[in-house]
Amino acid sequence: MKLFYCSPGRRLLYLVCTVFIYLMLINSLKAGAQPSFIIQGKVLTAMDEMPLVGANIQLKHTALGATTDSQGAFVIKASQSTVELTVSFIGYRSLDTTVTLPLRSPLIFVLSQDLSLLQEVKVSTGYWESTRQLNTGAISKIAAETIQKQPVTNVLEALSGRMPGVSIQQTSGLAGAPINISIRGQNSLRADGNNPLYVIDGIPFSASIAAGLAGELYSGNISPLNSLNPSDIESIEILKDADATAIYGSRGANGVVLITTKKGRQGKTKLEVNFSQGAGRISRKMKVLNTPQYLQMRREAFANDGVEPTLNNAPDLLSWDPNRYTDWQKELVGNTSSSTNAQAQLSAGNERTHFILSGSLHRETTVFPGNFAYLRGAGHLQLRHATKDQRLKVNVSVNYVADKNNLMRQNLASQALTIAPNAPQIYLPSGELNWAASSWQNPMSYLRQTYKAVNDNLLTSMTVSYHLLSGLDFKVSGGFTTLNTSQQTSSPVSYFNPAYGVKNGEASFATALVKTWIAEPQLQYEKALGPGTLSVLAGMTFQQNKLRNQTLYATGYSSDAMLGTSSAAASVLVTADNQSEYRYRGIYSRLNYNLKDKYLLNLTARRDGSSRFGPNRQYANFAAAGLGWLFYQENFMKEAVPFLSFGKIRVSYGSSGSDQIPDYGFLDTYSSTAYSYNGQKGLYPTRLVNADFSWEKSRKLDIALETGLFQDRFRLTADWFNNVSTGQLVGYPLPSVTGQSQIQYNLPARVRNSGWEFELNTQYLRKTSVQWSGTINLTIPKNKLIDYPGLAGSSYANTYAIKEPLSIRKTYEYVGVDPASGTYRFKDADNSGTFNAIDRTAIVFTGQRFFGGLGNTVRYRGVELDFFLQFVRQTGANYRRDVFGMPGAWGLNNSNQPAEVLDRWQKTGDLTSNQKFSQNYAISNPVYKQFTEARSYGENSYSDASFIRLKNVSISWRVPLRAGAKGGLAGPRIFIQAQNALTFTRYKGWDPEQASVGYLPPLRVLSAGINQVF
Repeated sequence: MKLFYCSPGRRLLYLVCTVFIYLMLINSLKAGAQPSFIIQGKVLTAMDEMPLVGANIQLKHTALGATTDSQGAFVIKASQSTVELTVSFIGYRSLDTTVTLPLRSPLIFVLSQDLSLLQEVKVSTGYWESTRQLNTGAISKIAAETIQKQPVTNVLEALSGRMPGVSIQQTSGLAGAPINISIRGQNSLRADGNNPLYVIDGIPFSASIAAGLAGELYSGNISPLNSLNPSDIESIEILKDADATAIYGSRGANGVVLITTKKGRQGKTKLEVNFSQGAGRISRKMKVLNTPQYLQMRREAFANDGVEPTLNNAPDLLSWDPNRYTDWQKELVGNTSSSTNAQAQLSAGNERTHFILSGSLHRETTVFPGNFAYLRGAGHLQLRHATKDQRLKVNVSVNYVADKNNLMRQNLASQALTIAPNAPQIYLPSGELNWAASSWQNPMSYLRQTYKAVNDNLLTSMTVSYHLLSGLDFKVSGGFTTLNTSQQTSSPVSYFNPAYGVKNGEASFATALVKTWIAEPQLQYEKALGPGTLSVLAGMTFQQNKLRNQTLYATGYSSDAMLGTSSAAASVLVTADNQSEYRYRGIYSRLNYNLKDKYLLNLTARRDGSSRFGPNRQYANFAAAGLGWLFYQENFMKEAVPFLSFGKIRVSYGSSGSDQIPDYGFLDTYSSTAYSYNGQKGLYPTRLVNADFSWEKSRKLDIALETGLFQDRFRLTADWFNNVSTGQLVGYPLPSVTGQSQIQYNLPARVRNSGWEFELNTQYLRKTSVQWSGTINLTIPKNKLIDYPGLAGSSYANTYAIKEPLSIRKTYEYVGVDPASGTYRFKDADNSGTFNAIDRTAIVFTGQRFFGGLGNTVRYRGVELDFFLQFVRQTGANYRRDVFGMPGAWGLNNSNQPAEVLDRWQKTGDLTSNQKFSQNYAISNPVYKQFTEARSYGENSYSDASFIRLKNVSISWRVPLRAGAKGGLAGPRIFIQAQNALTFTRYKGWDPEQASVGYLPPLRVLSAGINQVF
């Protein structure tokens, strides 16, 4: 499939839309007579008379305007001798003036800061907009300015550590890898039941698609948000409490991620071009054994077992060069990846029509050897138009992204740690792969096993609103999305060791197509009522998702050149062929009353129906109430605390739900077999019927205090939350005699997530030429299984514990290495002499005890420095639980060990952290038995994975130009950015964030670029 292929019908549609938009823009943006007057000047701040960069100067009743450059200068052309100007900037009082032309001297405008406007930062729930001052819900927001300072591929990476209550975990350094996100903890017992709802420009977006054929590369599902261009995003808002999420009903239990793409603004035509080039490397190597240490380990293992090495069990000792040393981390993951970003954005607008059109290209290679790369092309169009009387408004948004990921099939990251350091040379003198008499699997052969994924993503939305009468508006929102993904893995004959005699290649193919449409009619009413303002909203939601996926396994290719198509295979097996349909509908309402901008009441309610439940269980009700008291407005507070510039207490309580389960879970379903009997293919049951399970619900309580001190120089928010989830939707395990592994079920379990969130925003300096601001946030979460009747007799008895977090591991209590025998010792809790589930009394918490971030921004004239630190306190799996084999044993490409194993038992009386070496994999071997116990359930397989990371550093300089030069053209902005720059941790693996050594760690990335606005 070509990266930018589209069907003839879609090309015709694009052509018609392009012509229509072009004609509309020409008609809407055309000016009157040719300008003949020049208006030029500067905009300064009142506090220090410094240039105000980015201020807007608009000619009233026209489409003409300008934005100040790095010197605060602007130039506008006008056609009339008398014009009215409006000068504005966020956080400053606007200035209106009338100017007579021609000018005798450049204009000087001085704007004063308006603290009340600083409090009017807009926040959105998707269904309505409010301000930080009047909002009654828990909402965190990040703007485009922060996103664009970070060289990231997936926009979720830009959120790491920046929002209280929001945990982001990057699982790999490969482009396309999933990003784990958790909003206020784990509500569901299901691993895939904790995804938040994603809403892009009002359209729900699938949280993940199946990993398909990428399971060997990624730890989890593929994130379709990889195909969303971060440069097209205006803001991201996270809705956390019931007041903000209850309006989403059955979809809001795990929080809501609102993504808003960029929109056109009123002003002159502006072209913005951005280009950057970056490089990435693994941030550090893991310390593993060198050749002398490795050979010593292997010989000692044979000596401990009383066994003589042979060519079969020790080719590394008897046939490989004992003086050879290869740094496999350097060979397999030591390259420098490169990334290239190019983007162009065109925007303009007048009082009636605004538009923005952008296109971008992103290419990113890997640190692996070979020619592997990720390529993404994206286009974004947003158009707003209003009639002359402003009663009818139309908003259209189109996002199209195509990406292609070309990688190897196998995960070379783990082999970079485990291949013996004296392994044979990779290539023979002839240039062919060296198989060394079949004594190893040459890692470069994996480069011939390929994985390719092509994604085609179209996201469209449209909103039409009409002002019916005073205070009453009717709005219809709708959208359509398609996500088409195609994956292929191939194993050519050249991949296999020639000694195996493989004559034919093989390949696997997976395709998935997701189509979603949504329609939401809505009425909004606002009216002054008594001393306050009443706002009422009511609407309906209709949504449908269709999914089709198929997986093929093809064998018997006569030529490796034909591996790209299944039709050339001698045998094709359909291993999966599924299609499903999901329907959803709901009605919702909201009532808000604002009394004197001092007392706030917000009520929301929703009734939802989902096709994922049985006929009698499809509907459920969700509601929430939010209260707010702006106590700083009280006269007694103004007198008692004169330095208090803002103060609000807000409380919310309500419920939301979740239907994150597979479709048709309440039905008994069948699938056709891949094999035939007497020439006929049969059916086999794949699911047992259960029409009695229903919604998973979450009840949320939130209490917060928001304050501003000394004219908002310090803004502090303290938030306490308590969420309880019930009716856990899980696949309940069944005994094998039933013929099924599980049945969909509501477990009688209750899960509580509570905790504290703190956020402090400061402005250290704002009255001098140097501006210095900072932010710090801290989250202290607590997760607990508070109730589960019958847990002890259930299949989850060995997984969970009452009054303990869900993220636990029940392990054997580690006693140490036995000084006499040299093997690991664990506490035998029942004194039975054997180890079983009863002995797993040591509980290891693998979640986060606290996390947060600290950032600072310093600006001086055209120079800006920004840095951000992320910190996490957590426990994770160490090398004993991960990819390494038993220390001392031989394994094909899996025999080297971390340097920590050198602290091992060698003789009676030794006190060490590791047991003695052994090469015997027999279960009767006590060393191997204790190794498997430690790997599976040992308390010593977990260690501290806390870290402090310099997550981002960004420095930029706006090159100054002569005031008024080139029609007011601002100078270029040159920037340098670093991501994952430094990490401080005691964790011994590659990276503590993922707390695993099995996958490629997040890369340290350095990027430089230039931005120019014309």
